[in-house]
Amino acid sequence: MQQSRRLARMKLAVRMAACQKGLATITISTALQQRIAATSIQGISNMKFFRMFILMLLTSIGLSSAANAGGVLQPPQIITHVSFQQNGFIIYADGWPNPNNCDTAAGVMLLATDSNYDKAFALLLTAYSTGKKVSGYSDGCTLHDGVSYNSIRGSKYLVVR
Repeated sequence: MQQSRRLARMKLAVRMAACQKGLATITISTALQQRIAATSIQGISNMKFFRMFILMLLTSIGLSSAANAGGVLQPPQIITHVSFQQNGFIIYADGWPNPNNCDTAAGVMLLATDSNYDKAFALLLTAYSTGKKVSGYSDGCTLHDGVSYNSIRGSKYLVVR
């Protein structure tokens, strides 16, 4: 039903264009009518897909900016001291950035629940004991003794230099 309406509108548009140019009424072959209808339906479905894609893209941009943005802890810092706590391991340095706007930027916490906690803990402890610089990725804040710290991920961009 909808397809026949579109086809009728297209025929009318072709006839009106022909009349405006002073041409006689044009007869459109059945094959051409079907091709026009298929092209318009394909164009409409492509347009729906495009609109859906744009909507999903804008929604994902809005959601990612609404969540904690997180960020890379750069430039690499030398760990000045460490603190082992029940819920994780805190490393302190003088120049950490504060990508999540936590209460303090003096330290970052590797959470005990991190999937690579054991490996990351060993890596960070080695970096501390050898005076190497550390950089990593933080995607949120975590509370310890009423103060929020950036949490460092043991599975994403943890680098010792």
